[in-house]
Amino acid sequence: MNRECSSKPQNFDFLGDGIFTVDHEKWRQQRKVSSYEFSTKVLRDFSSVVFRKTGAKVAKVVSESASSNQTMDIQDLFMKGTLDSIFKVGFGVELDSMCGSNEEGTKFSRALDDASALSLYRYY
Repeated sequence: MNRECSSKPQNFDFLGDGIFTVDHEKWRQQRKVSSYEFSTKVLRDFSSVVFRKTGAKVAKVVSESASSNQTMDIQDLFMKGTLDSIFKVGFGVELDSMCGSNEEGTKFSRALDDASALSLYRYY
């Protein structure tokens, strides 16, 4: 986001008053707070474990689909795997939207899909 411009982004209602939508002093404050959790070493060590586990889940889903000769939406699987990984690394939450074992994770994934579609419709 261009910190020189202080107007609210068009997606403010979706993203809220967080680090991705604020400018100037609010941005500096939120950046400083988050920088401790996202140091290079901490992020690298933890995320590599999370991404390996998620990769194994993706491989299992693909293998099961192939074994049963069923088609699958690979883009949706990758999106959910990425979402699950980012939530685990960034927030410490097991969303599990990929396998659907967490009802809140499934609801959140659907809500994110809906919000993304609505955001896209604003421009097209």
